[in-house]
This record gives sequence, structure tokens and C-alpha cells, in this order.
Amino acid sequence: YGGINALRELESPVNIIGFDDTVPSKYLGLTTIRQPAYQLGLEGARQIMSLIISGDNKVLSKCIQPELIVRST
Repeated sequence: YGGINALRELESPVNIIGFDDTVPSKYLGLTTIRQPAYQLGLEGARQIMSLIISGDNKVLSKCIQPELIVRST
């Protein structure tokens, strides 16, 4: 976290983005990407159940949109 504070003192702006929207990100004002963890788990469970019920072996792929949380970085 010292690195972020040091970057704030620079004359030229440096943009930083974090990932997973951890608690320290909020206190540091760090822009971050938030994954919809509950939705990811729910969709994974649905797909597993569908594979079990159907007996199919096909590879499944689904994109779930993350959320950009804009703060001061």
C-alpha cells in the first residue's frame, strides 16, 4: 500500500486498477474490477447439474459481466 501512496505524490498521474474489489481497495480509493462471485457460483452449479442430468460431456462456456468500480485511481 506504500506504493500507491508514493504514486500519489508524483507530479504525473499514474492510473492503477485492482481486481476483486477487496476491502483495502475501498480505503485506498483504488478503482477495481468486481467479480459477481455469487452469480459465478450459481451458474457453475446450474451447469454442473445440467451435465449430470443430461449425461452430456460437452464443454460449456458462459461469460458473466464483471463490474468496474471507479474510485480515485
